[in-house]
Amino acid sequence: MNETHGQDQVETDQTSEAAVSAVADQTPEAAAQADANEPIEATSAANSEVTDPATEPTLIVPTEEELEGLPPESEPVIRATIIDGIKAIYDPEIPVNIWDLGLIYKIDVEDNQNVNIEMTLTSPMCPTAQQLVGQVEMAARETPCVKEVIVDLVWEPPWEMEHMSEEARLMLGF
Repeated sequence: MNETHGQDQVETDQTSEAAVSAVADQTPEAAAQADANEPIEATSAANSEVTDPATEPTLIVPTEEELEGLPPESEPVIRATIIDGIKAIYDPEIPVNIWDLGLIYKIDVEDNQNVNIEMTLTSPMCPTAQQLVGQVEMAARETPCVKEVIVDLVWEPPWEMEHMSEEARLMLGF
């Protein structure tokens, strides 16, 4: 049985070498040979961007198993990260981010890392309503550990200038 296992190992090694060679050569014949011998997931140099690892931030995303065991105490960290993302979203008509404008009424992070957000707009007639809601959803979804995101656009209570942060009021001269 050892001889058969050894023979299989030699064949596997030769197949792997052919596949690696095919990816490196990037010739159609070599690629076809690699596909025929062993499935390999590789990106050709022509289809990928070259990035400098020293300048690219490294994002470590936990696995599903790690997410299951995430303690409830992580809620403030997830919430703060979502808020940071929301602070990058600006109202197209007012040069202030939507967090400081007071458009976000509530962010609930559940124990299972699902997020519910309630937000409003400065006016029900806002022409960019769907765009802003989509940006808030994406900011929350891009937060590590977040599984599902629901953004509800609400009109009660209606937005008023009193909802703005002190910083936003100073920026706008109020």
